[in-house]
Amino acid sequence: MSNVNSDVYVLRLSNTSNGDDTTNPLLSLDADKNEYTINIPSRIQSKGKCFIKVISGLMSLEFNGDNTKRIIPSKTTSVFWQSNIPYLGFDMENRGSANAMLGSAVCIGSANSDEVVHIDSVEGRTFTCPSLPERISIKKLYTSATPADAAPGTRPANNGKLLPANEYTTTVLPCEVVLEVTFDEDMSVLTNREFHSIRN
Repeated sequence: MSNVNSDVYVLRLSNTSNGDDTTNPLLSLDADKNEYTINIPSRIQSKGKCFIKVISGLMSLEFNGDNTKRIIPSKTTSVFWQSNIPYLGFDMENRGSANAMLGSAVCIGSANSDEVVHIDSVEGRTFTCPSLPERISIKKLYTSATPADAAPGTRPANNGKLLPANEYTTTVLPCEVVLEVTFDEDMSVLTNREFHSIRN
């Protein structure tokens, strides 16, 4: 039998809000404004196992169009949204961590490049989560590039690693991820009468 008629929850996880971020009890930022954490209401967090689909995501890379105030270095090509949401599976991109990587985007990272990027995906990433954490954290990361002055044939220590996107820390630059969440406990199972009705 199939699972149908499930309630769908939408979580918009943003590092900004309509209120004062310094006093908002649901939102906290780290010192570099690179990572933000949101308290998830217990009525949602306590529902247990769920299926998550990433609907969208955006990340502002520079302040007011000023390419000297970018959160990533010049010539950076990729940025990532990393979470502390546990998932079933394995991801080499996340170095085997049990926390889900929610998406990535391609960027130029130099003068006159993108000011805002969006998660690159025709179909959003989907995964199974054993249980949502009480506090969901989102980190902005980038892939380090080989420096222009690196010796030929050498591999600098940070080359290709995921590093915090904290080159600019003065102002909070908007970042968000929107998730669609379906909880296992909400899934309705077809009754025998409904099942035979569909078959006929």
